[in-house]
Amino acid sequence: MSAPVVDTPRRGFRAPGTGFMVIGSLIGALGAYLFQWYGTQVLEPGDFAPVSALWTLFFILATVLLVPVEQYVTREVARGRRSLPRDLRPSLVAVMICAVVGVGFVVATLDQVFAGDPQYLAQITLLCVGYGALFVGKGVLAGSRRFRGVGWVLIVETIVRLVAGIVLLRLILDASSMGWAMVLGAFSVFGLGWWRHDTGSDEVDVSPPGRFLIGYVGGSAPAQVLLAAAPLAVWALGGSAELMSITFITFTLY
Repeated sequence: MSAPVVDTPRRGFRAPGTGFMVIGSLIGALGAYLFQWYGTQVLEPGDFAPVSALWTLFFILATVLLVPVEQYVTREVARGRRSLPRDLRPSLVAVMICAVVGVGFVVATLDQVFAGDPQYLAQITLLCVGYGALFVGKGVLAGSRRFRGVGWVLIVETIVRLVAGIVLLRLILDASSMGWAMVLGAFSVFGLGWWRHDTGSDEVDVSPPGRFLIGYVGGSAPAQVLLAAAPLAVWALGGSAELMSITFITFTLY
């Protein structure tokens, strides 16, 4: 009689910290929606429109330009190569393109969408810089299999943004307060010391980033614009600020 077959977990099938990373992702999604929900409760729909435009604009730019950088860093660190300082150059290029496109859009629509408030120019720039670092940090942590650290990045970013949004709106009842809360959430990653885990070797061959990033950006850009640009499409089609805010909240929940 043969011995019974016993199922054993495959080595590496579930690395330590993956469960916490999933929890962090769920908290991040819920926190992002609560941040926006609170803004709609405090601000009038028309006054909330600049926040919806800023979030939508940056979401598209980040997913198209900065997420590919995170994936590249993850791959290189997983190969055993040290990411910093070599990967700062492609990261800075992505951040610069993000900032230039973002500032260009805000300048072009400042009076129509952003209530003529120049604070949004600084905010979109700082969002590109802060999240540029955040995505590199997530890449380093994921590539070095520190998935619990990725979860903490998501949680800390969410909590800082949400708390800052509540506090700033109570101090200054203006949509720009939510923009500054988003900026604070982005820069919270610098308090987590993720660069200490970039401990790979400098002797591993460098995989050229251009081909990887160009292919990734080219493939993801159309999909991300189709998925996320609904509020901006409402504005382009002549919809009101109120309708733009309603569309943003609906699509964000989706």
